[in-house]
Amino acid sequence: MKTRCMVWLLLAIGCMFIIYHTSGTSYSQQDIKPAMEKYISRTAAQLPSIHFSYDHENVSTEQPSVFTHFILRKAGHVTEYAILTFFMMMSIRFSNYPFVLRICASCTAAFLFAWVDEWHRLIVPDRLGSFLDVYTFDLVGIVLCAVFYSMLHVVVQKRDTSLPVQNEEEPEGI
Repeated sequence: MKTRCMVWLLLAIGCMFIIYHTSGTSYSQQDIKPAMEKYISRTAAQLPSIHFSYDHENVSTEQPSVFTHFILRKAGHVTEYAILTFFMMMSIRFSNYPFVLRICASCTAAFLFAWVDEWHRLIVPDRLGSFLDVYTFDLVGIVLCAVFYSMLHVVVQKRDTSLPVQNEEEPEGI
C-alpha cells in the first residue's frame, strides 16, 4: 500500500511540476489563436451572441478564435486542478485520518498550490496572473474532484458493506 501511495504522490508532484512549468512560459509561446483560426470555420454571424467581461477583458463570440481560446484555457484550469486534487486524494487514501479530513487536506493543498502558481504568473515576463482564475476555474476543478471522489467513496462503501462475508474455512468434501 505504501508503494501505491508513493506512486500517487509522485504523480501529484509531477502534475505540480507541469503546471508550474507551463505557467512559467510566456503567453506568446502558448498562444494558439493563429493556429485555431485555420480550423475554426464558423463566423460570428453563425454563433450565438455571447458577450461578457472576465478580469477586465471582453470575451465575445464576435471573434470565434479568441472566444474558443478563452474556453480552452479555462477548461484547462478546471482539468489540471481536478487531476492534481485527485492525485493528492489518492496519495493519502490509506492514511488513518478520517475521510472528510483527507478530502479537506487535499483540496486545501491544491488550492494553495493554485494560489502560489498564480502568484508565479505575476512575476513571469509577458504573462498575466489573475487570482480570479484561482477563485473560479481552479476552485471549480478542485470542488468537482472532491464531489466525484466523495460520490465514488460512498458507492464503494455501500458495495463493500453489501457483499457477504466469506468463511475462511474450506468446506469439507471438496
